[in-house]
Amino acid sequence: THLYHMFMTPVNATSTSGTFRGTDGKIHEAKDYTHYDSWTLWDDYRKYPMIGLVMPDTYKDMVRSISDALDYGIVTWSHDKQPVPNVRTEHAVALLADGVAKGFTDIDNLEEAYEEAKKIANKVIT
Repeated sequence: THLYHMFMTPVNATSTSGTFRGTDGKIHEAKDYTHYDSWTLWDDYRKYPMIGLVMPDTYKDMVRSISDALDYGIVTWSHDKQPVPNVRTEHAVALLADGVAKGFTDIDNLEEAYEEAKKIANKVIT
């Protein structure tokens, strides 16, 4: 049962034509991977290292998807440009870092996502 619950979110957001709507509202192509969306990272970020162990190919696609979200403009809450609801994405940096630590570095927009991740990590909260 726990494994089942672990895979409830995020969901496959790739169309049958291999495209997805990014957090920037534009249509992008998922080149050789499944794009995931509908993140609930604020309360389930702890499950991703386990997904990386039991289904590394799926986890790599999730890391690529979070890299896309960071690159295209991630926000804490869903907005009208996103095709599916998202809840609290501030742990996206931890997911990206874990994926990179596991060797998933052949991601097209990793440098852009890393720059956004640094901004999030250095954000001063008052």
